Amino acid sequence: MYPVENTISLAIPDIRPPSPVVWSIMIPAYNCTGFLEETIKSVVSQFSDYSAVQVEVIDDCSTDANVEEVVGRAGKGKVSYFRQTTNVGSLRNFETCIKRAKGKYVHLLHGDDRVKPGFYTKMETLLNSDDKIGAAFCRTNYINDNGEYLFTQDAETNTEGVLNDILLRLGEHQRIETPSMVVRKSVYEHIGLFRDVTYGEDWDMWIRIAASYPIAYTPDVLAEYRRQANGSITSQKILTAQNIYDLEHVMQLTRQYFPEEKVNAIQRKAKLYYAAYAIRTADKLWHSKQHVKGALNQIKAAFHFSKSPVIIMAAAKVLVKILIRYK
Repeated sequence: MYPVENTISLAIPDIRPPSPVVWSIMIPAYNCTGFLEETIKSVVSQFSDYSAVQVEVIDDCSTDANVEEVVGRAGKGKVSYFRQTTNVGSLRNFETCIKRAKGKYVHLLHGDDRVKPGFYTKMETLLNSDDKIGAAFCRTNYINDNGEYLFTQDAETNTEGVLNDILLRLGEHQRIETPSMVVRKSVYEHIGLFRDVTYGEDWDMWIRIAASYPIAYTPDVLAEYRRQANGSITSQKILTAQNIYDLEHVMQLTRQYFPEEKVNAIQRKAKLYYAAYAIRTADKLWHSKQHVKGALNQIKAAFHFSKSPVIIMAAAKVLVKILIRYK
């Protein structure tokens, strides 16, 4: 069981005087220089006038290349660069992004992801439709290391506008990829920064926003999330299944945001969803890495969440593959 404690960051975003900047496109980056040029170009191609646009790369002390040089080449004078003095980790780097944002709308765009033409125009239209709307997001394409299409996220709805049940949907599982989400700066100033959860911090944030503000949506596919072949599958969090226990921690932290009469049912669905996710991860660990201990840890975590017949059957299939050394 992941220990439950109050891990809300005590740091508060800087609240600055009104700014003429409309867009703050903040690009957190760490050792993703091979993709960063694509990311920057996907942004700068969308604006002809930068008088109300801030684009900035926040480098968490990358060691893979000269990031400032890449920013200068790809940004062509339209993108600024800030480097942390020491490596602070992804959460604190996100915090720096939000604190340095000057605009009305904040877009956190990971240094290996991309946006498609029309993203900012569409998001601004959605957010401008009602001042009460706290955030807006779109549908996402998934791409590989080479920028090639993998698949498209299922649509939340076929119509555009405020999603009235997004809080309940988010309770069941994470369904908003970070590059697809834009948040008003005032919302971050109100609800605070990302909480200290290494795996699932974005899920926690979107739930907190949805509990306090309407969220708008478009089914248009305008963001691209990169799934790297050599991603985090062998990270210590995955091998120990701490990623699953982190998700449980998010569920415990966010119980307070759901209707009391619905929260248990919502979180049962979440546990079943992430139990299935853990089994899929176990299968991947075995097939791609033959990592028996990591696969068994994921299966154990899955059973911690759910012992439904579906989960037991799926786990049994993975265990048989391991026993017979099937690859």
